[in-house]
Amino acid sequence: MTMILIVSVFLTFLLSKPGFSSSSLQMKTGLSLSTPNDSKDLFLVVGNRVSLSYSLMLRKGGTGLIGIKNQRIVFSVENSDNLEKVPDEEIIDLPEEESCPASDMKDAELAEVLTNFTVEVRGVKAGRSVIWTSSIPNTIDTADSSITLHIKKSKTVEDFINIIGWLSFILWSISFYPQIYNNFKRKSVAGLNIDFVVFNVVGFALYSCFNLNLLFNKEIQEEYISLHPGGVIPVELNDVVFSVHATLAASITLTQCVLLDRAGQKISPPCQLSLILTTVLVVVVASLSSCGYMTWLGCLYVLSYVKLAITLVKYIPQAFMNYRNKSTKGWSIGNILLDLMGGLFSLLQMVLVAYNSADWTSLTGDPTKLGLAAVSMAFDAFFMIQHFVIYRNNQPYEQIH
Repeated sequence: MTMILIVSVFLTFLLSKPGFSSSSLQMKTGLSLSTPNDSKDLFLVVGNRVSLSYSLMLRKGGTGLIGIKNQRIVFSVENSDNLEKVPDEEIIDLPEEESCPASDMKDAELAEVLTNFTVEVRGVKAGRSVIWTSSIPNTIDTADSSITLHIKKSKTVEDFINIIGWLSFILWSISFYPQIYNNFKRKSVAGLNIDFVVFNVVGFALYSCFNLNLLFNKEIQEEYISLHPGGVIPVELNDVVFSVHATLAASITLTQCVLLDRAGQKISPPCQLSLILTTVLVVVVASLSSCGYMTWLGCLYVLSYVKLAITLVKYIPQAFMNYRNKSTKGWSIGNILLDLMGGLFSLLQMVLVAYNSADWTSLTGDPTKLGLAAVSMAFDAFFMIQHFVIYRNNQPYEQIH
């Protein structure tokens, strides 16, 4: 299990390092186009307009537009049906003497703004659009001028999505603590299955690796968008915070299992075998991705599928222990009630994100989050039946020697 955690942390660190992008155009003109907007990722509601600002920069020592006629900036749009009023081109019309003031620059100045222009666009359809620019003739570096627009149906729904997401995070996060408190109070983890705790730590560590990279790693995001053109990244900030916190909270519970009385419990052979197989699988897919035989996004999806598989099986040992003891004593029902509500809010958030972005593929874009909510809710219902109906007020059976 330690090896799995080390590999997960290593993958998160490795994938978060920026890759080598293609070299910028090194033109003697020294011209470049950039967007001084607050962000290259802008939020826009259907029916609203947004102004996009562009600046034509001249690097010190460049020749500018001297000798260049009819310089144009051409606009290209991914998913152009989401926007209207995007111009085909912008003509740069500057007198030669104004297009090359590099000789007048102070020594401290490396670049100077030649001109600014603004483009106003309007969102007409929910989705994701990217606006690129190129220059004709090819004398301007436009690599830093792309803008991504995330067009939503409703600002109110988007705000509600954020509220629901953080409510889900709070409920799911709090759900770990009734068990931790119960263990501390009794100075024992008897009644809590250790296999369940081990699976929790491993699963949430892998899930954290998936979430961190999909939300913060630009290269991974580009891979995802290439597979889902016009789609939205299915991971929210609350997903990242939850998975990292869940890993820490589950680790605290595992530490309690090591330090407190566990009534003779040990990690079962099936759980040990699962840990070995998981470690081998993680090392293999990481090696294949490092050698270029599979994409890093594919590697992350494998990690998320392992987490989903763990979610499918991790509840079974606890359910069987409750059945064997004919009791749920020593195991907190509070975490199940909170877990159930957290799952409901998480599922609702996913549906609202898909609706507001007009991207229903986002539901399956993060199969782990969907599976985590669905499977957790199903087992939560089963545990509630065990606690409130089948074994209500039962004391655990003790073997008589």
